[in-house]
Amino acid sequence: MSFDNLIDQAMAAVAAAAPKAAADPTRPLYHFRPPAQWMNDICSAFYYRGYHHIFYQFNPWTDKHPGAVPEHGTGWGHARSPNLVDWEFLPPVLLPSPATRDCLVASGSAMIRADGSPIILFTHTPIDFPQHKREQWAAEPLDEDLLSWRRLDIGLAAGLNGVPADIKPIWTDPFLFRTGDGVFATFKESNGLICQAQNNQLTAWKAVGHIQGADGECPNLFPFENRFVLIRSTYPISYLVGDFESREIAFHAERDPQIMDYAYGDEEIPYALMARGLYGTTSSPMRTTAPSCWAGSAVLKWTAAGTAACPSPESSPWTTTTASCKPRSPNWPPCATPTPASTTWRWTAKPK
Repeated sequence: MSFDNLIDQAMAAVAAAAPKAAADPTRPLYHFRPPAQWMNDICSAFYYRGYHHIFYQFNPWTDKHPGAVPEHGTGWGHARSPNLVDWEFLPPVLLPSPATRDCLVASGSAMIRADGSPIILFTHTPIDFPQHKREQWAAEPLDEDLLSWRRLDIGLAAGLNGVPADIKPIWTDPFLFRTGDGVFATFKESNGLICQAQNNQLTAWKAVGHIQGADGECPNLFPFENRFVLIRSTYPISYLVGDFESREIAFHAERDPQIMDYAYGDEEIPYALMARGLYGTTSSPMRTTAPSCWAGSAVLKWTAAGTAACPSPESSPWTTTTASCKPRSPNWPPCATPTPASTTWRWTAKPK
């Protein structure tokens, strides 16, 4: 099957599931979401030629965890917006297939290169995983609308280009960051492995060392003002502030880890158990001890005025307690009703 045919089938599956998703009373109204099916991590976001682009973990074949449909794995969805409110749902850019011999296109990140063009780094999961370990691959666009992409084997695999041969099979989630000395990447489940790009096109890489503190999923290391911040998907979400030494490959934290977000599967805050918060990308139904306007499957965004966005009773038939959208405690701020984000569709994966 050609990739174009696979995309056509994927889009048809989303279209068939869209009416059911639209009728879901707990469907989020405020945040971006595809018309239907399973969504997870926002893998990358950047501004390019007049549009804000986001790429995200997406399984167009099911609205359940991808393990429920083993013959079709998760790939990368794509959407763009001129204003971060009105979104155009675009065809997936990466999907696993027999032709690419993978069962899952796992998370990653993207960067605008020196020539102004974007590149994606993602995790290639072989069909026979975990007997064969994951590898880190890249993809670059074939058109200016970023609808079609070409995969690139960049040599980041166990035992190649300095990557330890005994690295865990599950290593994944490449995160790109830039310093004055070049472009580097961190990874999940890699003992703090750091790899560095060997050319300006970011298509040649080698492992250059390890850092301490890169724990949890999706370790994000990036410069902020004159320091570096390391965010880790620990339980709860935590961060470190310090200095990254690009020549000796070391991260020196100035103090112990600090809590960034309690709302990520931690017992310390009772109303957020098993829910994702500001840093998380998905959510689960919250416990009944939560503020009433937090119930359901939407994670709400707090505004600068201290109010929380939540669906209105008229637009979303929530339960009686949530329809009033009033907090159960005077310590929780009132809710404000957002304008639902609009989503349009583009069906073709071929360049204009």
